[in-house]
Amino acid sequence: MAVHRRQIVMRGWIPALFVLLFILSVPLLSFSSELIHTIQIGSYPDEYSAERQYNSVLDMLTEEEREYLRIEKIGIFYTLRLGNFSSYGEAEDLFHTVKSKYSKAMIMSAYFKDERVVKMYVSGAARETAPDEKMVDPQNVKSTGSELVHTIQIGSYPDEMSAERKYDSVLGMLAEDEREYLRIEKIGLFYTLRLGNFSSYREAEDLFHTVKSKYSKAMIMSAYFKDERVVKMYSTAADIETVSDEIAVIEEPSITPEEERGDLQNVKSTGSELVHTIQIGSYPDEMSAERKY
Repeated sequence: MAVHRRQIVMRGWIPALFVLLFILSVPLLSFSSELIHTIQIGSYPDEYSAERQYNSVLDMLTEEEREYLRIEKIGIFYTLRLGNFSSYGEAEDLFHTVKSKYSKAMIMSAYFKDERVVKMYVSGAARETAPDEKMVDPQNVKSTGSELVHTIQIGSYPDEMSAERKYDSVLGMLAEDEREYLRIEKIGLFYTLRLGNFSSYREAEDLFHTVKSKYSKAMIMSAYFKDERVVKMYSTAADIETVSDEIAVIEEPSITPEEERGDLQNVKSTGSELVHTIQIGSYPDEMSAERKY
């Protein structure tokens, strides 16, 4: 009887084992990705930490070594990787350069997926990609309501107040004609401080050297300029705050006919009271009013 039960159990496991072997034998390359050799420098719990390490690695590499330096969002982590090599041997020279400073760096085989790339350095310019931005011809990008420009990125901050403070600091060091397009952009969870809207890398260089002398992590990059990401922007001689579809124009409150005539009886009947008060100023956002308060 016991032998018979064992035979039944074994007959049940054999088909299941074949199914498992079949699943494991399906090639991973059937997914839309590319298996490459790359150098992994580190993984970080937040984009801000990965961004800092990215800038540090960028500074130690030559222009030709920076190719495919990138931040990938893998699961909940931001992973910093470098290079796109066809073999382990091809990656070794650059690996030894990186390993001398970053002891945990390693060469690994990994899948390169465009949709995971948050930021990548390609051919002299760091390109930033958001989930709805692909590395495509700028002509096509413009048709979707965004524009690929060269700009100076000064820093990214985890909260708006930190970005505001840095914005004020940069504003103070620049001449009036250098402040054009100084702005805070909300990109993902971070508030990014950027300056300028240039048609080429070379056009940005003079102002970049001015900024770089005080802010060592500043860099020129190609990035998408999207109106909807702009939280605050300095344009011409006015500090303009833009929120979603609101235009930063301050209008005086409308005055009712009763207020115009000073008919207090009718004004009070609407649940308001006409008084004399001292107005110090009007501001486009609560934070500006709070600071003045």
